[in-house]
Amino acid sequence: MAVVVGVSDYKHLPTQNAPMSGKSPTYLRDLRFADKDARRFAKTLVDTCKFKKENVFVFTSKPEKSEQLATWRLIDATLSQKAPQILSSAAGSNDKIVFYFSGHGLEPDNGPGLLLQDWQPGKGASVTASALVERLTEFRVGLKWLVLDMCRTGGLESTEASRKPYLPSTVDRTLAVFFSCVRGQSFEDPERGGVFTYYLCSSLQDEGRDRKGTVTLGSLFAAVDAQMRRETTPVTAGTSSEMGANQVGGTYPVLTYDIDGQRPDWPMRYPEAEQVILAKLTPPDPDAYDSWKVYDRDGRKAVDSKDLQEALRCFEKARDALPSNAVCWYWVGFLADELQQLAKAEEMYRKAIEVDPTHVPSLASLAYLVGERNRAEGVVLYRRALAVDSLNPICLYNLACYSTPQNIADLYGKTLSKAEAQGIADAKVLYEKLLQMYPNHIQALNNLGCIFLIERRFDEAERFFLRGKECNPKDTTILGNLGAMYAKQFKIPRSVSAFKELLEVEPRNALANANLGLVLMSGMNYREAGEYYVRAVQADPGIIVKFERQVRATMALMWNDPLPVATLASVLAEIPARRSEAIELAQKAKALGMKPSEHPVFKKLGIDEAQEGVKVLR
Repeated sequence: MAVVVGVSDYKHLPTQNAPMSGKSPTYLRDLRFADKDARRFAKTLVDTCKFKKENVFVFTSKPEKSEQLATWRLIDATLSQKAPQILSSAAGSNDKIVFYFSGHGLEPDNGPGLLLQDWQPGKGASVTASALVERLTEFRVGLKWLVLDMCRTGGLESTEASRKPYLPSTVDRTLAVFFSCVRGQSFEDPERGGVFTYYLCSSLQDEGRDRKGTVTLGSLFAAVDAQMRRETTPVTAGTSSEMGANQVGGTYPVLTYDIDGQRPDWPMRYPEAEQVILAKLTPPDPDAYDSWKVYDRDGRKAVDSKDLQEALRCFEKARDALPSNAVCWYWVGFLADELQQLAKAEEMYRKAIEVDPTHVPSLASLAYLVGERNRAEGVVLYRRALAVDSLNPICLYNLACYSTPQNIADLYGKTLSKAEAQGIADAKVLYEKLLQMYPNHIQALNNLGCIFLIERRFDEAERFFLRGKECNPKDTTILGNLGAMYAKQFKIPRSVSAFKELLEVEPRNALANANLGLVLMSGMNYREAGEYYVRAVQADPGIIVKFERQVRATMALMWNDPLPVATLASVLAEIPARRSEAIELAQKAKALGMKPSEHPVFKKLGIDEAQEGVKVLR
């Protein structure tokens, strides 16, 4: 049986600088991946390790279907009542009991502890690791396996530095403990969730099998260890309170940190348990398997050193050695993709899917590759990937984008077709699901804001745009959409402010300069509007084609006012082919009473007080 626990959302997290007992940081955030990681691990136990589904008990902070709330009271009840009914009473039986936890950890004086959903600061951990191990050792089974994917787990091992034997001193040769990192570290990734759990599951499904196709505790440990060591190059030192402030690609908060620059380690407490069989997969040809191992290892080293041509050569040999492995085909496709060999990449992705129709990386990569030319096929492939991994963020986001026109903001004010309306409704559900896991996903926040803008739900649109701005105050797409939204509501000062913030980041953004000019003209600030229109045309002379109709429509209301006439003249003066038209407009402004000294366009066009003879527009 298995007890699988994931806690992303906590009821009583401490506020910043609030006191906490023990050695943990004073500030903790809700997690984004723990619930998802628990569900992934539970599914792997059922699908790959052949655990009976009814014997896998899942506890999360937001329970779905048959899951329960992740409190110690409910977990303890399951261990006390369900385990004795399921597990054999015979000493040394072949039964297994697995306890998995993903969430926050705490390291008080009595050893590392698990913070469950109802944990409160100042009251210690919900349960300590040592107490949990003691509970597991009560069962007379062939394997007790404790898996902890949380930070601050290093104290599980009694070291000379700590001299605190957190595990029982009596050796239990059927007990194994895997944990994700050493004391004070955490390693998570926005696309894969907890990286340790990601590789734990992938290794159980394929990478961890030995020459006989068998996944043992020892072969699993070796596979996860090798893959994690490739991942965990020490990063810049920091503290947990800094995590939310940093950005990756302007989109995701940094959740990977390493306080002391050490590399993680994942010891099994009692190696005697390493021969326990966890899964039996299709056995490869022994010689082919050995060759694949060598080429796979060399290929990954080449990827690490950024020698993509050599990596491609190695993975092609790995594929030829073990063509039944979808991962090999995927790697060849991925590297061909990176090297812009797109036809080859597509062929390899399709072959990987033939070998394993549920291989999500190949499904998602192929969907992205073919989606630009065949949107319908991209949608089908993304849906297939989500049928396997319903929380895959890349698939959720791209499928949401494919459900709507490429620029959803252009739909504002238009009558939507039935297909467009349904697509937008589908996209909204996908974006909201994505934001439940990744609240700071800027593209999802922006696109969801645009959807509410289309629906003329301005308050909701503003809320999502402002959330995006909080994540990255310099995101030009968010600032531009805020400016456009405020302009549609005739909130001129707010619109002007948003566009000016954008132009502080990108001064030569032609579209933003032209939009700001239009907003200023709507507010009858013609002189300043002219300055921004001139900047727009200087950055992109073609921009005037998009905006001239709107500018002239606005000016028509003030055609007898010389200032807006001179404004348009100054804009057209930047375009050599329209200089004569600019001169006519300047003469019109002069005829309406504007003195050449009152606007720089006259000097630019060489028009002074004495100049005459140019026909004035009427």
